[in-house]
Amino acid sequence: MKTGTPSSDIPGLSRSAQLVGRREVMAELRRILLAAKEGTGSTVALTGPGGIGKTSLLRWLDEEARGEGFAVRMGFCLQGIDAPFFAFEQVWGASSAIRDPPESPAGSSAAAAADDDGARLAAGPAQHASMELRPQETGALPGRPLPFLGQADDEIPPSVTLLRYREELAQASSQRPFLLLLDDLQWADPQSLQALQFLARNLSELRAFVVVALRDDPHSLQGTDPAEGPTVGETIDQLVRERTLRRFSLSPFTRGEVRRLVANALGGGVVSGESEAMLQILTERSGGIPYYVEELLQQLRSEGYVERVRGGWKLRPPESWKGARRSGEGPRAPIPLSLQRLLRAKVSPLSPSERRVLEVGAVVGLRFDLEAVAAVTGLGGAETESVSRKLSEGSPLLVPPGGGGASWSFVHPLLWEYLLHELAPGSLRRISQDLATWWEVHRPQEIGRIAGFYHAAGDARRGPPSIRRALEHARRSLALDQVETYLGWLRELLLEQGTSTALVVEEQLFIVDALRSLGGFEHGRRVLEGLTDLPIPPPLRGEVLVRLADLVKNYDPERSQRLLTDLEQGTSVAGLVPYGTLLGRIRVAQAYLRNEQMDYSKSLELGSEALSLLGPKGDPYERSRVLSYRASALANLGRFEEAAAASGGAQEIAENAGLMGILEQAKVGAAYAQLARGHVREAHEDFLAATSLARRSGHIPLVVHGLLCDCLSLLELGRSDEARSFAEEAKLLARQFGMQRYVAEAEGTLAAIALRRGDTINAVRHGKIALGLSSGMGEGQRVSFRLTLIRAYAARGEGAAALRELSEVLPPGTDPKSASYPDIALTGAEALEANGRSEEARAFLEASLSRSREMRLPLIEADSLLALAVWEERHGGAAASSRRRKEAEAMLAPLSLSLHGRPPPLLSTLHASRRPRPSRSERRTPGLSTGDLVLLHLQRNLRHSALLSDGGAAPVALTQEGIGEELGLSQGRLAAPLQRLVQRGLVKCAVCHVQGFERRRKAYALTRKGLLVAKGLQPRR
Repeated sequence: MKTGTPSSDIPGLSRSAQLVGRREVMAELRRILLAAKEGTGSTVALTGPGGIGKTSLLRWLDEEARGEGFAVRMGFCLQGIDAPFFAFEQVWGASSAIRDPPESPAGSSAAAAADDDGARLAAGPAQHASMELRPQETGALPGRPLPFLGQADDEIPPSVTLLRYREELAQASSQRPFLLLLDDLQWADPQSLQALQFLARNLSELRAFVVVALRDDPHSLQGTDPAEGPTVGETIDQLVRERTLRRFSLSPFTRGEVRRLVANALGGGVVSGESEAMLQILTERSGGIPYYVEELLQQLRSEGYVERVRGGWKLRPPESWKGARRSGEGPRAPIPLSLQRLLRAKVSPLSPSERRVLEVGAVVGLRFDLEAVAAVTGLGGAETESVSRKLSEGSPLLVPPGGGGASWSFVHPLLWEYLLHELAPGSLRRISQDLATWWEVHRPQEIGRIAGFYHAAGDARRGPPSIRRALEHARRSLALDQVETYLGWLRELLLEQGTSTALVVEEQLFIVDALRSLGGFEHGRRVLEGLTDLPIPPPLRGEVLVRLADLVKNYDPERSQRLLTDLEQGTSVAGLVPYGTLLGRIRVAQAYLRNEQMDYSKSLELGSEALSLLGPKGDPYERSRVLSYRASALANLGRFEEAAAASGGAQEIAENAGLMGILEQAKVGAAYAQLARGHVREAHEDFLAATSLARRSGHIPLVVHGLLCDCLSLLELGRSDEARSFAEEAKLLARQFGMQRYVAEAEGTLAAIALRRGDTINAVRHGKIALGLSSGMGEGQRVSFRLTLIRAYAARGEGAAALRELSEVLPPGTDPKSASYPDIALTGAEALEANGRSEEARAFLEASLSRSREMRLPLIEADSLLALAVWEERHGGAAASSRRRKEAEAMLAPLSLSLHGRPPPLLSTLHASRRPRPSRSERRTPGLSTGDLVLLHLQRNLRHSALLSDGGAAPVALTQEGIGEELGLSQGRLAAPLQRLVQRGLVKCAVCHVQGFERRRKAYALTRKGLLVAKGLQPRR
C-alpha cells in the first residue's frame, strides 16, 4: 500500500512511465517466470538505490504472473520492525492455506507506485507502522482470523516454522504456479532472512518463483546485531555464490531513457531544440533515477516550464536551474520537498566524520579534491580517503576518481545541491574561508575557484582582487557565463565593503561594454538589469538605461523603443534631457532602430542630430557607430558615394581611437556598399580585410561576423564551395565559444548557400535549425531565416509547407501592403506561385512594389519590378514583361547599376538561380543506365568517400535522398540499382552520421573497382 499521492496519479502524468528502460530485465524475468511455471523454481533479487524502480518491476511481474495463471502473494519489511518472520507472516498466517486473493482493482499498474521505495522513505517508518493490512492484501483465508503479524509462537522452534513454510509452498505450487514477492528486504529481521535462505535452496523442483527487492545502500543493509546472524547484504551474497539466487542491479537511466520517460509521463513526444539542453540538465541533476526525474518534472510542470507546442511538449529551463549549473556558483534551484525528505533519509544515518567530508566536499563543488577536503576537515589524508571509499560503496553517495582523474564527485547534482541547501550560513562561510586560504597556497593558478570561495565566505577585503583577476581571465577566454557570474560577485562584495554605489556601477558598465563587443548581449542585459535596482544618481541611471536599450534592440525592439522614449521625455530620470551627451547616445540608438525598420530617411535625420549632440570631440565610439548606421542607410537608398564617405569617416575615427570592433564593422559596412553597387571583387577584398583585422586582434565574434559576411561575395563570384567552408568555420567557432546568436546566423547562411546551389534538402534543413535557434534574436533576423525557408520549400515544390511558414509572418487574409518588410510580400509571391495561386502571387508582387516605393527603397523596388517581369513572362505577357524590365533598368540607371550581377539579398526570389531537376529525356542519356548515373554522381563526390571509414559525418550527397535529389529520381527508383551496385562490389554502403541529421543513415561511396568502372563511363557520355 502506497502512502501519499504518487506523481503518476497527478493528471497528465502516465502511470506506466517507470517501466521505461527495463526491457532486458523484464525479458529475463519473464523467461524465469515461464521456467517456474514448467517446474524450475528460482529466486531473484532486484537491487538498486531508492527510487530506481524496483517496486514498479514487482507490480509489473505481479500482473504478468496473474496473466499466466500464477497465484501471487506479496509481503514487505518495515524499518524498525524486527518481529520474527515479519515478511513471511504477511503471506502465511499460522496453519492458513494459500488461496488466490481477489483480482487487483482495474487500472493498477507498475507505476501506480512510481517508486514505493521513494514514497516509503519519504514517509518514514512511523507511516509504515500504521499501514492497515487487509485479508485480500496478505493472502489469509477469507473468514479466518488474521494472525498478529510478527508474533510467531515462541514455543515453536524456528526450524518447524521453516518446514511449515516449505510445506505450504510445495502444496500451493502443486495446485498452480506460485509467485512470492517481498519488497524492502533491506529491513528484514534475521528470521525472515533465514526463511529466504531455506526457501531459495529448496525451490529447484517446485513451480514457484520468489522475487525480493532491496536497496543496496550500505546504511540500509546493516541489519541487526551481527551476533544474531548474517546481515541482508551477506545473505544475498551467500545465495549468489551458491547459485541459488540471481541478482539484477538496476542502473540509472541514460539521457535517451529519460527522454522516453518524460514523453511517457507527459503523454506525448518532446520537441527538439531548447528541450534537448533541458533533458540533459534533467538527466544530470536527477542522476538518472526515475523517481527523481518524475518529481523534478512535476515541479517544472507546476511552475509552468512545461508547455504544449506543435508536435509535442517543450521544456524550458528555469533561470534558477541555469544558475545552478554555472561554474563556480552554488545551486539556486529549489528541490521538491519529497526529494528533500528522501535525501535527508540517505544522509541522516551517516557518522559525523562522513557528514563532515560530504559537507566540505559540497562547498568545494560537484567535483572535489580529497587533499583540500582533508586539510579543512582535519581528518588527515588516510582517514578522509577511507571515509570517502566507504561512501562510494553499495548505493554510493560519492563516485571515486576514474579514467586517470584525481577528482571525486557526488553521485548526482541533487545530492550536492541538498547538502549546500542544508548547510548553515555560518558553517558555509567558515568552510569557504578555510578553502580559499588553502587554495591560494596550493592552487594559485585556479583563480576562479579562489574567487568563488572568497565570495561564499563574504570576504569583502580579499574577495574583490581575486574576482577581478578571474574576471579578466574569463574575458580573455570569452567565457561570458563566467564573466556575468563574477560581475555579480564583485558587485555584492564591493557594496558590502561600503564602496560608493556610483563607482560600483561605473566599473560594471565598463565590463558591460566589453561584453557587448564580445557578442554577449544577453549576459550584458542581465548585468544591466541588476544595476537598475541600485540607488544611483539620475545621469548615471540614464547611462545604464540607454545601454540597456542598446542591448535589447536586437531581440526586443519594442522594449528598446519604450526605454529610449522614456529617457528622451525625462519620465524615467528627472532632469535628463539637458544632459547633452546622453541625449546624443539616445539618438544613436534610435537611429539604429530606424535602420532596422528600413525607415532610412528617419534614420539619417536622427543620425545627423546625434552627431550634432555628440560634437566633433564627443565619444568616438558613439560617433563611429552612428556613421556606420548612416553608411548602411545611404547604401540602401542608393546614395553610394555618400555611403562610402560615411563609412570612411567611421573607419578613420575607430582606427584613431583603437576601436577594433567598430573598425571591423565599418569595413564590413563599406563592403556591403560595394556589393550593393555590383562591385563584387572589391566587396570580397573588404570583407577579407575586416576578417583579417578581427583575427589579428583575437576578437572571435568579429571573426565569425566577417566570415559570414564574406559568404555573400563568394557566392556572387561563383565560389560556393569556399562560401560553404567559411560558413562552416564560422559555425564551429560560434559553437566552441557558446555564441548561439552567431550559430543561428551561420545556419541561416548555410541555408542561403544551399539554396543558391540548388541543394534544397540542405536549404530546408539549415533553415529549420536557424529558425529554431533564433528565439532570442531580433524580428528582422527571424523573418530573414523564415523567408529563406519559404524559398527553399517553394524550390522543392512543397507549396503547402511554404504557405505554412508564410502564415507565421503574414497571416492569411492580411493585406500584403501591411507587411513590415517589403521582401515578405516578394517571398510570399513565390510561395503562392508554388501552390498555383498565380493571381494572388501577382497581388503580392504589386504590394511589394507599392511598399518599397512608399519606403523609398529603390533597390527593392527594382527587384519587385523584375519579379513582375518574370511573372508576366510565365503567363504570356511578353509586352508587359518588357515594360517592367525597362522600368527596372530606368530605376537602376541613376545608381550606375544594371539588372545583372546583383548580390543575393537584393535578388528577386522568382528568378534566383536554381539547379533544375534533369528532365526525363536528360536522365535517359543514351548508353547510361540509372546505375551508371549513380556511379558518376559518387565519382563527383569522391573526396567525401573517406568519411565513411574514418567516422566523420558524411554529406547528404552520399545518401539515397541526396543522390535522388541530384539525379531527379525518387528514392524508390534508386533502391534496386543501389542494391545491385553493392552486390557487384562497385559501391560500398555504411551506416554513419550524416551532416545535419540526428540519427545515423546509410551512405554510399565508390570502391576501387567502382571507381575504375565510373572512369570508363566518361567517354560514353
